[in-house]
Amino acid sequence: RVLPRLTRSCDLAIAMTSAESDGSKQRLEALMDRIGQEETQSVCDAIQRVTTCMVWASALIGQALFSKAVSDDHFPEPCAELASALRLRFDTSAPSNFICELMELCQNELERLLYELDVADMHVVQTMEVLQLVRLVTFMGHMYVHRAIRGNSIIQSLLNALLHWVKELSRWEQGPPKEHEVKVACALLRTVGFAYVGKTKGSSVYLAR
Repeated sequence: RVLPRLTRSCDLAIAMTSAESDGSKQRLEALMDRIGQEETQSVCDAIQRVTTCMVWASALIGQALFSKAVSDDHFPEPCAELASALRLRFDTSAPSNFICELMELCQNELERLLYELDVADMHVVQTMEVLQLVRLVTFMGHMYVHRAIRGNSIIQSLLNALLHWVKELSRWEQGPPKEHEVKVACALLRTVGFAYVGKTKGSSVYLAR
């Protein structure tokens, strides 16, 4: 796996009844449309009111937030800011179940996109897949900046996977990264900026490569 697993899978959401799932998703999708238009705390309060008695609330919210974050270039940061606010509301443990379930979604999508791009005929430009990958890592980067996720190991694991870099051996693994992998890694570094580079020993190696 690209990232260190945090905890249980969000497959639990499958156990919900279809009626509850459909109704909850509709209410959450309506609230997600308010992201970027209203204050983060206002949206957070509204989500909490709607989901107070909802079964598997954190999994449903994670799915809705994830879908919104990767839907447009404007949403990764406000969605990450909302994820940070919701983390404090749902669970103060580190990491919280809500964040773990959200990161599980990110992990699965990251692996799917990287695999599809790896096996694709690179003579055919995979524009949509690369765009989705950039949005995804930008969202994850903003989650790190807004402290929804903590620990430099997640960002480092992402960079290692994208750049094929084996730190212990100071060399590329299976050759240098492809163009789309460098592009996505640069998007991640632009997002996390000094929040990561300024705090992580040896992080300058990624900038140099």
